[in-house]
Amino acid sequence: FFFKQKTAYEMLRSLVGSEMCIRDRYQRRVHGVLIDFWLRAEVSSPAFVLSVFTKTLLTYTAINVVTTAVRAYLFTFISMKSTYEVFKNLNNKLMYAKMNFFDKTPIGQIINRATSDIWTIDCLLYTS
Repeated sequence: FFFKQKTAYEMLRSLVGSEMCIRDRYQRRVHGVLIDFWLRAEVSSPAFVLSVFTKTLLTYTAINVVTTAVRAYLFTFISMKSTYEVFKNLNNKLMYAKMNFFDKTPIGQIINRATSDIWTIDCLLYTS
């Protein structure tokens, strides 16, 4: 209506929506299976040393925490940047719209639609 809206696939040509959920669920299961397998093999071995086991597990946990934090930061940064770009495009389209558009469309409807669309995009990108 104000500008050509892009689909999620056009914005990010990798995984979208349910495909991301499936990928994340699969990765969690693989990590869980690998940790269970490693724990069983490590604890059941006759040469089990608790300090080596603890150091390895703590190292793995620290790496997991750091990568999760970096991923969350990048995802938040990208989603906020995307929302800003949508807002900027919407604002440019409104600023350069012809006057008969404003004559036909009530200003309250324009503001309501713009804020509602930006809010929806912001919430969906941030929480998905």
